[in-house]
Amino acid sequence: MTNDHLSEMEIQQYASNKPGADPEIVMHVQGCEACSARVAAYALLFSAIKDMPKQAFDFDLAGLVLSKIPRSAPSSSRAMPSAYLLAAVIIFALAVPVYLYWHHIANLFAGILPMVMYLIITTALTLLVFQGILLYKKYENKMNILNTV
Repeated sequence: MTNDHLSEMEIQQYASNKPGADPEIVMHVQGCEACSARVAAYALLFSAIKDMPKQAFDFDLAGLVLSKIPRSAPSSSRAMPSAYLLAAVIIFALAVPVYLYWHHIANLFAGILPMVMYLIITTALTLLVFQGILLYKKYENKMNILNTV
């Protein structure tokens, strides 16, 4: 048994969870009248808190909050056709020069193995598509911020 009394935290932990308490704390509480009185006071307080009825509002809080939130129409449905149009224009703008100058482009990459060339082209196109999507999303966010002001 220790000569010092238990701290408030140790007493509260013992009062709230007696089976999981440290054996030294249990021995101290059993041998110390001051600490066992404090444990009894905390146990009474904890049981009174558990027995208290839960507070409830006498009005519909969710309904009041939901009525204050403004409703807006979804904007993504009207933006999709313009995104498809933009993608089609970009593909057309890239496809026409490639079709017209295919022989010159092929000579440019004649010394590279075909598999490496396809890998380079696929990587470049993938990066361009993702960069385009990110740029368009950034544009949409800026427009939504301007529309809400």
